[in-house]
Amino acid sequence: MAYVCETLQVIEGVQTCASWVVQSNFTDYLAITGEEARLIYREFGKLWIVFVSFAVIAKAAKLL
Repeated sequence: MAYVCETLQVIEGVQTCASWVVQSNFTDYLAITGEEARLIYREFGKLWIVFVSFAVIAKAAKLL
């Protein structure tokens, strides 16, 4: 868990942090775990392979 400064304040020319908040990342907004993200990535990879295979076969059929 990481903290970042939310509010800055300047006192006598010195800049300091007035309040800290917990830093969130992209997967916090999706509410998925790392394993679920890897599963989604693998499924998109499978779809990409099917798409590329279809494009190669269609191109080969056009050349015949």
